[in-house]
Amino acid sequence: MKKITLLLASFAIAGITQAQLANNGLENWRTYAAGTATNLEAPNTWFGIDSLVYNYGPLAGATPAKVLFKDSSAKAGTYAAKMVTTDLSGFVVPGILVSARPDFDIAAYLANPGGSLTDYLSYSGGTPVTQRYTELSAWVKYTPVGSDEAVASILAVKSGIGAGGKDSVIGSGSLNIVGAANYTKITVPVTYLDATTVPDKVIISFSSSDLNGTITNGSVLYVDEINISNTTSVKTLLSTNTMADVFPNPAVNEVNFRMRNQQEVSLRIYGMNGMLLNSTTFTNEARIATSAMSTGTYFYQLVDVKNQKIQQGKFNIVK
Repeated sequence: MKKITLLLASFAIAGITQAQLANNGLENWRTYAAGTATNLEAPNTWFGIDSLVYNYGPLAGATPAKVLFKDSSAKAGTYAAKMVTTDLSGFVVPGILVSARPDFDIAAYLANPGGSLTDYLSYSGGTPVTQRYTELSAWVKYTPVGSDEAVASILAVKSGIGAGGKDSVIGSGSLNIVGAANYTKITVPVTYLDATTVPDKVIISFSSSDLNGTITNGSVLYVDEINISNTTSVKTLLSTNTMADVFPNPAVNEVNFRMRNQQEVSLRIYGMNGMLLNSTTFTNEARIATSAMSTGTYFYQLVDVKNQKIQQGKFNIVK
């Protein structure tokens, strides 16, 4: 790993603590009704977006269809989760499995229907934790259509420490998944903004398409055996090597990200509730208008072409 990536502050031979997530093998499922559907299904303690599709889809001009399925093609046990990116009469949505309750801002969508799905999708709740987990793992197999990619992600959240008592994302990790015909184990490292703050919940999600990429009808993702773990003697800190300057901070009309070399990177900006607000790729400098962003604190990540995080931090907006 290059020195410019996020570094470990201390390293030693260490034990691994693994959390037993509730229903991590996705063996136990529930059925429920929403809109016109009576046969929707999701693993216990997990959620999909099918209820949103059936409740709000017709209002957005979409034809509802299931995108999350209980499937017998499991890595272990009896069942796995199957997610299918589906064309709902012109409105293409990915299948999503998430450990928090999803919500869709239908009023905002109807007022501005040209936005990305990430502009309107948010999550509440999550999986309770009492320590800093450093890795998400799962077994996946994936059949993409075209250049589509699936995504696995984890957000570490501390309740009530953000502006106005809002929840705050204090650590995160994500991984884009390319085609895998057979079950393959993936691991997603979690990096934190400081060395001490302990989250009280994590939000784990899997999507059959990248919400910020080309969402392609027909891509299929299977997920099974999900776990989070912690290397107990390792503390995670940001590298002191700054790869990009972020200015002005606080920002009023725009915030600039200027690389100190010509490295191509992807920029991701999140609200403090963990919602992805902006994603763009640039080489030298990116100027992000803040006119649609309210006063508050925002969280950013810079990721290189190998999907390695090279810098992350916070910036503020004042109006």
